[in-house]
Amino acid sequence: MFRCTLLTLLLVSPPVVFAQDEPEPTEEAVEAEEAEEAGDDTPPQLRFYDENGERLSAEEESERRAVALEIAAKRDADRRAYNDRLENTRKRNYLMLAVLALLLMWLLTRRTSAQQTGTDRRRSERKAPVSPTELARAVFEVARDGNIDAYRGLFMNGGEANRILGLEGAERYLAMRTHKAMEDALVNMAVQVPPNAVFVGVEEVDEGTFAMKLTIDARTTALVPIGKAVKVGAIFRLLELPQ
Repeated sequence: MFRCTLLTLLLVSPPVVFAQDEPEPTEEAVEAEEAEEAGDDTPPQLRFYDENGERLSAEEESERRAVALEIAAKRDADRRAYNDRLENTRKRNYLMLAVLALLLMWLLTRRTSAQQTGTDRRRSERKAPVSPTELARAVFEVARDGNIDAYRGLFMNGGEANRILGLEGAERYLAMRTHKAMEDALVNMAVQVPPNAVFVGVEEVDEGTFAMKLTIDARTTALVPIGKAVKVGAIFRLLELPQ
């Protein structure tokens, strides 16, 4: 019975609130409160104190504040100047890279153009021998160089073949003059023309069929067939591959 009464009293009794100690104000809060009471609206970070912790006078504080603001302004100016120098350096570096890239592209383009021009020039330099000797000498040079384009230029082209052989003859001639056949003929001649060979002249071995006469050494000569030739106007052209 006693326990029930005690429990009932505890339940119906109002809660007891114990007093708590309020936290002590910080030094900055105290100074801010004192400054507010004194009518001083200077922010805490702009207040200055001596070595004893006493706040400086308004005049000294103003001087200190001016010096601090001057130092801060100089620091900001130095930072801006550094950033400007850094940005200018970056711009110069980017400009240098762009110039180098353009220079490299120009050099590559010029080299490619020069190579193409040289190739076109070699292809366009079609020899025009006016005698069998000049024709044989031209064949000798292309056999040593292995220049298939120059060798092809010594033969009649389509227009010349049509004028000399007629339409049907030109068709048969062009069908014979394949790249593979001409390449094989050039290789066969190149084998017969050693590096120490010297061109001496030409010899007609059959009617319209010629061979170049070479000196291999002081006591050895050789005849290397170049094929049948025909005169096209004032120019001699090859008509058939050497057999």
